[in-house]
Amino acid sequence: MRPFLTTIDSVSVRRISCVLRSAALPILGLIACLAALPAAADVVNLTTGQRLFFDSFERQPANKVSHRAYPDDADAAPTGDGGAGGSYVVRAKKHTNVQVTNRIGGDEPGAYSGKNCLRIGRGDVTNGEVFQVFKAEQVRPRDRIHVSLMVCASDADVSIHLFDKAMTARRITFKTDRDGDVAYYTAAKSWASVSGVQWTPHRWQRWEIDYAIGAATCTLAIDGKSRSNIPVCSAGPVGSVLLGSGWGTSPAYFDEQFPEPPGVAIVPRGEKNTQTPSLRTKPSERF
Repeated sequence: MRPFLTTIDSVSVRRISCVLRSAALPILGLIACLAALPAAADVVNLTTGQRLFFDSFERQPANKVSHRAYPDDADAAPTGDGGAGGSYVVRAKKHTNVQVTNRIGGDEPGAYSGKNCLRIGRGDVTNGEVFQVFKAEQVRPRDRIHVSLMVCASDADVSIHLFDKAMTARRITFKTDRDGDVAYYTAAKSWASVSGVQWTPHRWQRWEIDYAIGAATCTLAIDGKSRSNIPVCSAGPVGSVLLGSGWGTSPAYFDEQFPEPPGVAIVPRGEKNTQTPSLRTKPSERF
């Protein structure tokens, strides 16, 4: 697992250095600075400050990690409670479709943070998906839900969704489209393009979704480039996030932004991800 400070952007490091150099500032000043660090959580209620779900794939049992190239028939579905009393619900026809893996090589990028990441396979009849179900559905109107995770896609139809806790009512769906475009699913059950936001094949990129419970629109950002006022499929409570990978031959990969730091406040960040570029490329470009 990478040391915590290696994953912090330069702006945050300068904030901490400033506090440490000044003996006049009380310890509360350091705590305030730490609160400005990037959020470690995947899903947070920003209104209440409650962490709803966090993918810590480093906690995956060793015998539940795939070490081989895709497709590997190992049973390595994600386990645990998402750090907040939640659960994973995997929907796949074979073990190869949803796995925690530490594999690096070929088009497999390796984890963005730590050693393990989530690999979701693709195919004509064997695509996979996994729900991250919260302990409690978020129902209070206007509460702000923030989703943040790293995604490495190689083709179209890699998707991120918000659903209710029953996993039946679709609130929001975004997917990778052809030529680097991003599409969203409409209430009319059709696809429309998200202008001004693009994805890059074979690169780890930070995807963020912001939604206020009951609102008719949401915001999407990829590596800091955002588009707001995107219509949702349906307005209402949110109780789960769905990660999926549709038709094609190459898997998609998902990971947390960085390992969960203990005792750091959950505060979202609007700055562009400033990770070292070499850590966000596929292995053939990295070495």
